[in-house]
Amino acid sequence: VLLILDFYPLKRLTSCFRGVLIEKLPFFALSVLLALVTVLASTEALSKALPLITRSILAINAWIFYLGKIALPFNLAPLYPHPKTIDPLAFKYIAAIIIFSLTAFFSLRSRKSGRLFFAVWLYYTVTLVPVLGILQVGNQAAADRYTYLPSIGLFLIAGLGVAIVFKLGSKKKYDFIIIVVLILISALLCLKTIRQTGIWKDSITLWSHEIKMYSNVDLAYYNRGNAYSSRGDYWLSIEDFNRAIELNPEKSRFYNNRGNAYYALDNIDQALKDFKKAVELDTKNAEAYYNLGLTHSQLGNMEEALINYKKASALGLK
Repeated sequence: VLLILDFYPLKRLTSCFRGVLIEKLPFFALSVLLALVTVLASTEALSKALPLITRSILAINAWIFYLGKIALPFNLAPLYPHPKTIDPLAFKYIAAIIIFSLTAFFSLRSRKSGRLFFAVWLYYTVTLVPVLGILQVGNQAAADRYTYLPSIGLFLIAGLGVAIVFKLGSKKKYDFIIIVVLILISALLCLKTIRQTGIWKDSITLWSHEIKMYSNVDLAYYNRGNAYSSRGDYWLSIEDFNRAIELNPEKSRFYNNRGNAYYALDNIDQALKDFKKAVELDTKNAEAYYNLGLTHSQLGNMEEALINYKKASALGLK
C-alpha cells in the first residue's frame, strides 16, 4: 500500500525508485515475519484447505462479491459459507474471472490518461489479498469486515464522482436535485445501518438471522444453541445442537455442548453418551473429558470419573 501511494498520488517511484524501495525494507521484513507466524499458527487449518485451484477461483469470486456488497449493502450475513459443491465451470465463476480480467486490463490501460483508477484497483486488490482465502483459514467464504480497508479507495472515487456531477449540475442549476438525491441515499444507508445493528443485538438474534439467510450452516445452530443454554432454554438449545450435528456429525464440541444441556436437564444417560462421543471424535477435548468425569461421578462410577479427570488435567484443564 505504501508503494501504491508512492506511485499515486505522491509520484515518487519515477524520481527516486531505489530510495523508495530501501525505506520500505523494514516494513517488508515485518510483513514477512508476521506472515510466517500466522501461517505457522494456522498449520492445522491450512492442512484442511481446499485445493489451490479451487481456492483461487473462490478468491476471484470473492473479489467480485465484495464489490457488490460495497455498492449494494443488502442481504448481509455474519457468516458467508463456502458452497457445498464447487464447479469451476459454473457461470458465476467464469463471469467473475472475466470481470476481474476486464477491470485489470482497463485499469492498466488507464495509466496513459491518469494513474488514479489503476492505483485504486491495485489498492482494492492488494488489501483484499490476505483475506480472499488463497491461504484458507476458517470456514467462511467471505466476511463483511474484510471490506473496511479495501472500500476506502472505491469511496474516494465515488466522492470524486459526486464532486464532478455536482460541478456539472451547478452549471445547469441542478444543485437542488443533486442535494436531494444525496440526502435520500444517505438516509437509506442510515436506515440500513440501524437495521443491521439491530441484528447484532444478541447472539440469538444474530444467529437466527444467519439461519434465515443460510439454513445449512452448522456453526450458526451451534452458536445459537450455546446462547439458548446460557439463558437456561435447554430444550431449544438441544434442538439447535441436534441440527448442527445433523449437518456436521464430526464436531466434538457439538456433542459436548449438547451433553451439557442434557446434564442440566438431569438426563444423565444421554449426557454420558454425548460426552463419550465427544472424546471419541477428539481425544484432545479436555472439557469433554472433564464433563465425562463429572457424569461418571454423578452415576457413582468414581474410578471412571478419576480416569477422565486425570485426562482432562493432563490436557491442561485446570
